[in-house]
Amino acid sequence: MVARQSNGCDLAVELQRALCNCKSKPMTTRPKRRFLRFSLRAMLVVLTVFSVWLGVQVNRARNQRAAVNWVTKNGGEVEYDWTFNSKLEPPGPRWLRQKIGDEYFQSVVQVLVGRSEVHDLSPLVKLPALKQLAIINTPVSDEEVSNLQEALPNCRITR
Repeated sequence: MVARQSNGCDLAVELQRALCNCKSKPMTTRPKRRFLRFSLRAMLVVLTVFSVWLGVQVNRARNQRAAVNWVTKNGGEVEYDWTFNSKLEPPGPRWLRQKIGDEYFQSVVQVLVGRSEVHDLSPLVKLPALKQLAIINTPVSDEEVSNLQEALPNCRITR
């Protein structure tokens, strides 16, 4: 091998040829693509979709928590979907329910509002999974009940 007066790239190519004992050009092929290789754009799209879904879930749980607090504050009772399946506790891992709350794993399906001075039932609109509402000895107008029935068409309201 003879060293020439040139830039460092030529010397490196000459050294590589000498070490390989080959007279061909140096290998310039690209490495194989790895499986499941994503672009930054695809990752941002997936992250955005996940963030929107998570925001919807958090908003639903927050609204349910507020409505349940309103019902219990006014002397009402709440039943959840898992109680009708004779389970002892809500679905989902116990450790996760302790960290973020039960509202993410259960839905209110039955509410009893009675013996209170409630005139406005609008907080119950935040319970889209509500199936049955019982209003007992409460001064709620028929107009308020019809407005609630329009907002919750799958809910059976009894007085």
